[in-house]
Amino acid sequence: MQFFTYRQEGNVFWGLYHKERKINFCRAWEAYHTQEGLSREIGSLKTPLDAINSGVFLARKLGPVVDYIDKFELPEKLLIRGDFEVLPPIISPSKIVCVIRNYKAHAKEMAASVPEEPIFFLKPASALIGHKQNILFPRWLNSRVDPEIELGVVIGKTCKNASVDSAMQYVAGYTIILDVTARSLQGQDKERSWPWTRSKGLDTFCPTGPFLVPREIVEDPHCLDIELQVNGGERQKGNTSDMVFTVPELISAASKYMTLQPGDMIATGTPEGVSPVVIGDYIEATIEKLGTLKITVSSA
Repeated sequence: MQFFTYRQEGNVFWGLYHKERKINFCRAWEAYHTQEGLSREIGSLKTPLDAINSGVFLARKLGPVVDYIDKFELPEKLLIRGDFEVLPPIISPSKIVCVIRNYKAHAKEMAASVPEEPIFFLKPASALIGHKQNILFPRWLNSRVDPEIELGVVIGKTCKNASVDSAMQYVAGYTIILDVTARSLQGQDKERSWPWTRSKGLDTFCPTGPFLVPREIVEDPHCLDIELQVNGGERQKGNTSDMVFTVPELISAASKYMTLQPGDMIATGTPEGVSPVVIGDYIEATIEKLGTLKITVSSA
């Protein structure tokens, strides 16, 4: 079950990528519930975030709709037709929580120690872009720029002071996040003891997607192959089993300091192999079971 958010003719909708077809899941959801006589119960679910907020972004809730599509051979009637734009799976999260040096090999390549506890920073929602969109280099930017592939965890319900044992119940699903960094600018800020907001928070510096996959579909988020390619060449390759702090540990630690809201995202760190991109480069970020996020680097 790979869900996505898209815009067509000025409106935002919920899509499903299923058997190599792109399906309008808003219509599929409504058709299924009408068929089952449950139309009064469905409410208005136009995006995956609507489903998260309604408590129905669960495989056991969504699976019967997908089965209905197959059983009644409905895909042709439900196909998304015409041009559309794939958006980030969650368009406007209240925050994007990122963690530094959560892979030992990455800490080593950055000549830095592995933290004894998770250390967080935030990216603004204005940094988000979706699949097949462009990372934009501002004309004034004179800095090395690095994309870092990360497993993204999307929060499903309000979470505060979660224990490690209970943390997974707050997960709605998973996506791919590119934590893009203006590395030279970051170095300047480090020298001045400034925060990393400028180097991490530029517009377009958080590509996300293309899909949001329900948590039940990913049996173990700590056993996923992860790879970043630039212009067809391998840059990063690893497995989420190499994370220092697990998903539950990250959720528990983050929720100690801030309330996590439905739709918030946690970027869980990046494996080794971080290196720069330049204008004209083509990026493919792949995580097992989550698809491939494709992004181009352009000038603003």
